[in-house]
Amino acid sequence: MIKDFHKTAIITATAEISYTDLLSYIDLFAKHTPSGAENKVVIFSENRAGWIYAFFSVWKNGGIAIPVDASSTAQDLAYILKDSGCRHVWTSDERQSVAQEAIALVGGGIRLLSIDDYENNDITPADSCCKDKERASWSREESETAVIIYTSGTMGAPKGVMLTFANLFANIRAVSEEVCIFNSERRTLILLPLHHVLPLQGSMIAPILLGAGVAISPGMTGPEIMDTLCRGKVGIFIGVPRLWQTLYSGIMKQINASAVTRALFRFCAWAKCPALSRFIFQSLHKKMGGHIKFCVSGGAALDAEIGRGLETLGLNLLEGYGMTETAPIIAFTRPGDYIPGCVGRPLPSVECKIIPSEMGVMENGKVIVGELCAKGP
Repeated sequence: MIKDFHKTAIITATAEISYTDLLSYIDLFAKHTPSGAENKVVIFSENRAGWIYAFFSVWKNGGIAIPVDASSTAQDLAYILKDSGCRHVWTSDERQSVAQEAIALVGGGIRLLSIDDYENNDITPADSCCKDKERASWSREESETAVIIYTSGTMGAPKGVMLTFANLFANIRAVSEEVCIFNSERRTLILLPLHHVLPLQGSMIAPILLGAGVAISPGMTGPEIMDTLCRGKVGIFIGVPRLWQTLYSGIMKQINASAVTRALFRFCAWAKCPALSRFIFQSLHKKMGGHIKFCVSGGAALDAEIGRGLETLGLNLLEGYGMTETAPIIAFTRPGDYIPGCVGRPLPSVECKIIPSEMGVMENGKVIVGELCAKGP
């Protein structure tokens, strides 16, 4: 499933891990991960290289991965452990006490696996449990369940959304083959928590499988993000509206401090020329590493003003709409066809239609005019 692209796979704050070593670490973690399609394994940890090793070791051994929010309480984790029937948990030292408390609440019988015990092990060819020839044959049937992602939706207890490899790969094909956003050269920033389907798919699974690799930000502060963008030569930056609002507000504060930069910003907004904007605001692009090809927003609606502003600064913004159950994309804007306040067109393989509702139906004080229905792989 993962090929050795003979290049860097993961960049962290302290190390660069090659695809060769990534495969060896997955092999090492797989020695301690249960095997078999009936095995469901929780990954309960902050973003780090070991998170990736643990996740793919589950896939390698034929199991189902269950990513869980690293900030979950013991009660939250216990609910997921009980509901899913999971018997194994990969966790970090930082979250181990919470995991132990959750296991006690469930009643025991669940095995804890420590990411810290293996993440920084010295890797040699002898450590690998399989040869390159066997690695190349590692694959999974697309009909198999790949992940269970717990999402609370709008009401009630969290629900485990079961996604198959076919569901995941349909999304990846849509944004790499049908519309070329992801490719083998555009490294992606890992910033958002990986228990959400958008960052899981967009910032981890797709770039790793396609050979582009990832750069993991050690934190959410501005300096940490900018440093990772630069060191990682990041090509795709995925965020949620709140992140883009914070970034945009910080940039505009500096622009509004000078009459000259205010005038230049207004001129670029009028000209609507991406190349001109990138030239005028080249210092901003250099601070962001100089390699960003696409900024992606998802998870909620992005304010149209922020969308227009980021475009005025010369950033290629893409916005998507979807849900966990659709792994996650239903629609997204195409490169060069971004309209602020619009989430674009459906995936090429997805059909959408609106089923009208009777006018006057109210929900939260708003008139509901129809129900959006989607179908596809």
